[in-house]
Amino acid sequence: MMMTAAFEATASALTILDREHRVVAMNAAARRATRGVIGRELAVGEDILTASAVGAHVGFLAAFARALAGETVRHERRLTYPGGARHEFHVEYVPLRDDAGAITHVLFGAIDIHRQVEVEDELALLRAALAQSPVVLLIADARQVDLPIVYASDNLARETGYPPAEVLGRNARLFQGRFGDDVALDEVRQALGDHVPCEVVLRNERKDGSMFWNRLTLAPVRDAAGTVTHVLGVQQDVTAQQELARRLREIETLEASTRAAAAIAHDFNNMLTIIGCQVGVAQGELLADSAGAEALAVVVATVGRAAGVLRRLLAQPERAGGPATAVGVAATFATVRRLLARTAPAAIALELEPPADNLAVRIDSGAFEQALINLALNAIDAMPGGGALRMSAMVDLAAPDRVVITVADTGTGMAPEVQARIFEPLFTTKARDRASGLGLASVAATVADAGGAIGCDSAPGQGTRFRITLPRA
Repeated sequence: MMMTAAFEATASALTILDREHRVVAMNAAARRATRGVIGRELAVGEDILTASAVGAHVGFLAAFARALAGETVRHERRLTYPGGARHEFHVEYVPLRDDAGAITHVLFGAIDIHRQVEVEDELALLRAALAQSPVVLLIADARQVDLPIVYASDNLARETGYPPAEVLGRNARLFQGRFGDDVALDEVRQALGDHVPCEVVLRNERKDGSMFWNRLTLAPVRDAAGTVTHVLGVQQDVTAQQELARRLREIETLEASTRAAAAIAHDFNNMLTIIGCQVGVAQGELLADSAGAEALAVVVATVGRAAGVLRRLLAQPERAGGPATAVGVAATFATVRRLLARTAPAAIALELEPPADNLAVRIDSGAFEQALINLALNAIDAMPGGGALRMSAMVDLAAPDRVVITVADTGTGMAPEVQARIFEPLFTTKARDRASGLGLASVAATVADAGGAIGCDSAPGQGTRFRITLPRA
């Protein structure tokens, strides 16, 4: 009696079949299933193949034969019925034996897993979509101490370098790295404490140590009672957008600075004219071979070069260079040496290798000279304790129509993140009252205007080496 009640009440659709696969008994779940599939119940003694799906006879008979041979068969099947309905089933064929051990019947069981398969397909689609998405999905358990991550989408490794399995059970501060003092984190902590959504842009660190800008959106997840059980985090790498915004701000600042510089240059040019005139008067009062006359000659030459830069700035505010001409490298080196000899500290050795007398480059002469002076003065600043400033020039062996000019120092060097930005306008590591951030940007622009290229090799504590390639005249 109990066995009969259990058979009738079980949730699985169970049918007992004789050796000719005729119905001996069906439970309530099996009767409901056949009504749903073929619109009626099967009668006792009726061949179950009557209710078989299209094309399913061969598979059924093969599994049924294995059961009659003593094997319990289990598998999943996707079936299409005459009305067009499609269902997925987990099916079993279990041999039933009499008291003598002979197989007399087969218990045929089927569980409709159609909804389960649908859910699995939906989840697979969701995972595939998230894997290609530009956003990373994280879920943290708000019921546990320290909000451990309990889910991370598969694209986490692509965006941060951390495989999902590596972050499960850990707090999302893992991504803060060396940027744990980011002020935007205060807003995140406040939102988590108040159980409210928030969106911030943070500096985060990938597993390899590289920095990226992360737009993080947080939202509490509540259960039916309104209790916060989880925290949903959506993060997106917005480094490119942040970099573009920064560059646009720099361009706007640079344009404003250029307009202001042009106005200042006009007045400053007038002052240089007065200085030049007064120095000329002073020269007339000194002996031509005296030390004072030599110093005034340097002043006159420097005033002339400064006036030339100002004239070009007034004529073309966006550029500091004039037309390219054939410029002797040896003569330019000699001028730079004279200027540096009076400004460089005694602890810095000036090692300017004299190039061949006939070596010349095609560039604006004043801008070329100013570029070398800029590089030299930067090198001097990088050697507060002394060192050596080396400058050389030679024909590029790989391209004889080019000249390679090297300016190197033995100073403090630069970290990679600084080196990556040194040619950006307005970027500087010095105090704003000591530098404008325009010097190296101007050097790069001068070289580019001449059809050349500039590169830099540096490392902290190992000095810096600039390599300029210019067209040979």
